[in-house]
Parts: sequence; C-alpha cells; structure tokens
Amino acid sequence: MNGSQANTNSPGLGTSGSLRAKAVLLLGLLLAVKLGLLVLDHDFRFFLGDSDSYLHTAFTGWIPPDRSFLYGYLIGRMTRFVHRLDIVIFIQVCA
Repeated sequence: MNGSQANTNSPGLGTSGSLRAKAVLLLGLLLAVKLGLLVLDHDFRFFLGDSDSYLHTAFTGWIPPDRSFLYGYLIGRMTRFVHRLDIVIFIQVCA
C-alpha cells in the first residue's frame, strides 16, 4: 500500500455523526416511553406535607421553614397562565 493514500477504514472516521444519531434516537425513544407512561398514569398523587407545602408556596408565596422555596415558585410560574397542574407534570416528564 502506498504511504500517501489515506486509510478510509479507520474506526475514528464518521463515528461522531453516527454516535450523535444514536444519542438523538435514544433520547427520542426515552421521551416517547415517558410520555406513553404519562398517558397511562395521568392522575395526580399528592403527599400531604411536600405537595401541600409546594402548592401553598406557589399560590400564596409562603415559604416553608423546612423545605426548599424554589420548587414552589417554579410551580407558580409554570401554572400562572394555564391555571392547571397538568403543565407541571408534563414538564417533569420531559425533563
């Protein structure tokens, strides 16, 4: 083989595009599975204490002394215009 010819069978050539395509396919499949599970189980489950504190923060601005305030404020921002908790569940599934 001539030393000036490039080796086109190198495993490093062309793998980044293939790897990216596989990653995008895997993420898309994962999102589809998560959204499918959301369709099957779309009921809200509340645990008095956590859920109540975060919803109270979202609606009144009260900050619980033993929990993070940030999640309650995020719930308030996400539900401000739609006035439904479905958007919170959807965003959590997609995250």
